[in-house]
Amino acid sequence: MRYSSLARPVDFRIWTNAVVVVAALVAVVGGTLYEVWQHQPLQDGLQKGIALGGSVFLGWALARELDPDHDVSGLVAGGLAAVGYFVWGGPHFAWLILLLLCLRIINRITGLPMRRTDVLLAVLAGLWVLYRGEWMAGLLLALAFQNNSRLPDPQPEHRWWAMGSVALGLLSLFLFPLVGGISNDFPMGTILTAVVATVLFVPLIMRSREVISRCDATATPLHPARLRAARTSALLICMLMLIWYGQAGFVHLLPTWAAMAGTGLWGIFTAYRPDAGHLAR
Repeated sequence: MRYSSLARPVDFRIWTNAVVVVAALVAVVGGTLYEVWQHQPLQDGLQKGIALGGSVFLGWALARELDPDHDVSGLVAGGLAAVGYFVWGGPHFAWLILLLLCLRIINRITGLPMRRTDVLLAVLAGLWVLYRGEWMAGLLLALAFQNNSRLPDPQPEHRWWAMGSVALGLLSLFLFPLVGGISNDFPMGTILTAVVATVLFVPLIMRSREVISRCDATATPLHPARLRAARTSALLICMLMLIWYGQAGFVHLLPTWAAMAGTGLWGIFTAYRPDAGHLAR
């Protein structure tokens, strides 16, 4: 965290962190070997193996932003992300990295305000997605900066970055070929999965006041309003992507849907098994 307030190094003293890293590496190797066994070129096999491992890891990482109280929910999310990869294919990693950064801006899980380098990092990540014609990346950036400008311990100057992000999103509509449009590509399996994930996740949003986690760097309590805003923003952007791109938008953010479903499932489990506890380390 010396150079960034958004960085969260993986602490291998927490057993779930070690498990997910091993699982992601196994997924990379296993996925690659399977594709080679299916007579696919090594390069193609490696790409698919990395996509599988990346899906597992990002499903876990996103779940840790949405449910910091429960380490194990991240493992559930990583497992669901792997299942989703086999059913629907690989996600859009640039989108996922941008979303991960935006969630950290909103929930301020490290406890530290954004630095100028963090703003630059977030904007560059957004520009990379916008360059591909994904105008909604500007909306996501604006949502993150606007929330950070008004939530507890605000950085009011970020409202200007929010307005600039909206402008970048609108500008991308004119500079790059438009990708997507209000879609009618809604296979029943995709819709049912999205509905189930939403139903599982909404109670977690409603229980945001119950958070007991502390920030990484400052050890101060994580503010419930920031966590609620991060959870709501994740669900909102997933819904908008689904509406705009149809199934393609669902697959773009597939590990996020897995994170929402996984954290929701673990929330149900801990409700019936209080002994499962918080921060199972």
